[in-house]
Amino acid sequence: MPVNLTRLFIFIFSRIFAFMQYHVFSHPYILIEDSTGRHRPFHREYKRDSKDTMIPEINLSQQTLPKKQRSVKKPGLCELCVIKYADYDQHITTEKHLKAEDRVEYGELEIIAESLRVKGERRKPRKRLFI
Repeated sequence: MPVNLTRLFIFIFSRIFAFMQYHVFSHPYILIEDSTGRHRPFHREYKRDSKDTMIPEINLSQQTLPKKQRSVKKPGLCELCVIKYADYDQHITTEKHLKAEDRVEYGELEIIAESLRVKGERRKPRKRLFI
């Protein structure tokens, strides 16, 4: 008895795809798929246009860039020469600050930092979560 191949194909095809579900989107939707194919896709369909689905329009010709504002000078305390100052830029040019800067020896700090640094060992790169 000869077997009708088309009927056999339709039968096998219907059995294979009976478990697969599909969804036809008719409204705006968001679809998130796994690039590795290990997880099922996630989707959300919106019934109508809402704030979640609206993409804001940005008209660049009408927008003006904000003008750079001068930084507000704040008083502070210099840790090097232990003196209060009103303007940092002016303070670092004063004679007292320059003398205090000359007295500080950074050589000792560099020796300590060098002894803590392990030679040949580099920091491992961080694992990237998203490519």
